[in-house]
Amino acid sequence: MQPQDSKTLHEILAQPQIWAEWGSELESQAALIRDWIGEKEIEEIILAGAGTSAFIGDILAFVSSPSLRVRAIPTTDIVSCPFDCLRNDPRLLVVQFGRSGDSSESIGTLDLLDRAFPLVQRLNVTCNPKARLPPASRSDPARAV
Repeated sequence: MQPQDSKTLHEILAQPQIWAEWGSELESQAALIRDWIGEKEIEEIILAGAGTSAFIGDILAFVSSPSLRVRAIPTTDIVSCPFDCLRNDPRLLVVQFGRSGDSSESIGTLDLLDRAFPLVQRLNVTCNPKARLPPASRSDPARAV
C-alpha cells in the first residue's frame, strides 16, 4: 500500500486546512460566543473530545482566565465515569470537539448530558455540517450559539 492510499494519512494531512477553515468561522463568531458565556454566567468550561479532538482540549486548557476554570476531559472519561467528571450545574459549559461529529464518544456524551446533566450548557464544534453532534442541545436548541 502506498502512503497516498491510506485513509488515515489522508485525514491527518487534511487537518491543517480543515482547522484553518474552521478557525476563521469561529473567529467571526467569537464575540457572540463570549457574550453568550457571559450571559449564562459560566464559571467552568470543560473541553472534551476523543482521540485527536481530545488534544484540542488539552491545548486550549493551557489558556488561563481569572474568571473561569478551564479543564480538558476526554469524552472517553466522561462516558465511563460521568459523575467523577461533571455536575448538573447551569454555570458549567461542556465544549465538545469532534472532527466528524459522529463518533460514539461524541454522541454518547451528548446523550449522557441530555439524560443525567440537563442543566449543563453545551457548545459543540465539528468540521462536519451534517454531523449527528448538533450545534445546540437536542433538548433545548436555544442553549447554544
